[in-house]
Amino acid sequence: MILFTILLITLLILLVATVIGIGCIGSVGIIIFGDVIICIFLIGWILKHLVKKKCKK
Repeated sequence: MILFTILLITLLILLVATVIGIGCIGSVGIIIFGDVIICIFLIGWILKHLVKKKCKK
């Protein structure tokens, strides 16, 4: 029973550390690559409008 409790506490600590780590990496990634993400959306939006114009004619 003691071993199970130790394993459970270890699992909870690792779970919390993983969630915090992924959250920090995700937020830093968005800050660093935010301009790249916006650029991809803008290029996609422009291409979508160009394809629509080409299909209408």
